[in-house]
Amino acid sequence: MNKKIVILIVIVECVLSILLIAVIGLAIESTHNEIECKEIYFTTAEGEKLEDGATLEVERPDMGYQLHYLLEPGNTTDKAVTFTSGNSAFATVNEVGYVTFIEDEAVSITISSKNGKTATVYLIPLKKNHGTLVV
Repeated sequence: MNKKIVILIVIVECVLSILLIAVIGLAIESTHNEIECKEIYFTTAEGEKLEDGATLEVERPDMGYQLHYLLEPGNTTDKAVTFTSGNSAFATVNEVGYVTFIEDEAVSITISSKNGKTATVYLIPLKKNHGTLVV
């Protein structure tokens, strides 16, 4: 093989290696630019922040109750959350935070962000029809 061709191949391989390193570096850097959830909290339907462990009296538990929440900062990259009922014999909660009451009992609901931030709210179902809970 001609020396010039060998030198050209080596130069091309070096340039490709540098480009590959740059691409890998950008990929690694972009993972460092993810914005993690610093705080997660429940809100009222009007958007007012509830402190962790707040208690809500929930009207019309026969129809269930939609929980509201916020992640801070608002531009958190991964907005995936999970909801957990403190006692699924009293109430269940689905993946979007809709609580369905099973028993006329207070229950805690916890929300968790992907990076481990959590908040808990206690729901107390209000009785309807003069003390009888309709479910």
